[in-house]
Amino acid sequence: MYFIEMFLEQWIMIAFQLKLLEWIIHKKMKFYKIFAASIFGSFSGCLILQLYDEDHGLKLGLMIISIVMTVKISCAFPMKKAWKYSVYLLVLSLFTGGIFTMIKSQIILPWLILATASCMLVRYLYVSAVKDMNHDKESFYQVEFKILHKKLEVCAFLDTGNFLYEPVSQMPVCILEEETFLKYFHEPLFKMIEKQEAEGIRMIPYQSVGREHGMMPAVMANDMKITKEDRIIEHKKAVIAISKVSLSKWGAYEMLLHPDLIKNGR
Repeated sequence: MYFIEMFLEQWIMIAFQLKLLEWIIHKKMKFYKIFAASIFGSFSGCLILQLYDEDHGLKLGLMIISIVMTVKISCAFPMKKAWKYSVYLLVLSLFTGGIFTMIKSQIILPWLILATASCMLVRYLYVSAVKDMNHDKESFYQVEFKILHKKLEVCAFLDTGNFLYEPVSQMPVCILEEETFLKYFHEPLFKMIEKQEAEGIRMIPYQSVGREHGMMPAVMANDMKITKEDRIIEHKKAVIAISKVSLSKWGAYEMLLHPDLIKNGR
């Protein structure tokens, strides 16, 4: 009975924590994936505590693996980002778990209400702490589009300093990091080009600090939909360049959105 009660408590807490993580990193997670990830995280965590309670080193190692796998299940992140976001989830767990325990010791209420209150309080504290530093939040957009018959969904940052255009058509160019591209395709774009497995390929010249010039491979995307709260902007065609360099230090976004796509959208 104790195991079931602990499992249910942790299941609800992890689901709330994943929703908080989704909000913090601006990455949309599907409900069923949060549901599955929270069940996995709760069950594996409870099982580890039951089986390896005396072996603290092994317990810690298995707990870390459990957290990483929970994050990866929630949104199919690449392993590098899964590790990074696992640290975020661990910090959220410490805060929400601590607040949950503190409230539980002082107030007699159903644990579901306490779990909800704990997560809402952490969210409020986060907003209060970063509201002055989070002025760029308005520049984040959810973007979906099709490349090579596959639908991609990413979080994009509106880059007002992006002046890249496709040389022939003069279409504005968005920049997608290669790590995200590899979540949907089995190999990098340049290898697909070598094998002639890709169509609609473009080469985009660019200049950046530290390098005089370079060329980025790009592909034509279809049916782009840019979403910001209630506003939806649609484009039938868009050019997506693939960058080997990570675009966001903390993984807050995966693509740089060209400002023309916002100004000229409908």
